[in-house]
Amino acid sequence: MRLSGNAQRLPAFAGLRQEVDLGVVAQTLRPAATEAHARGRLRTALWKPPRGGHELLRCTRESLVLADEVGVGARTLGG
Repeated sequence: MRLSGNAQRLPAFAGLRQEVDLGVVAQTLRPAATEAHARGRLRTALWKPPRGGHELLRCTRESLVLADEVGVGARTLGG
């Protein structure tokens, strides 16, 4: 499945950080925005998953992680 540049940001971030706090994700991806605005944009991005029917992310009230079926090449290469 191909993702647009913007759609790649969340899975890439989650894949590199493993489990990450939603506040950290929001502020990292939107550093110039207020915390409320950054969190709102993150909620919108999570609400609109990419087409294709494959779950890429799992989200709890506090954190974001890659779905179990998603592999990360950088982790595999790092050993």
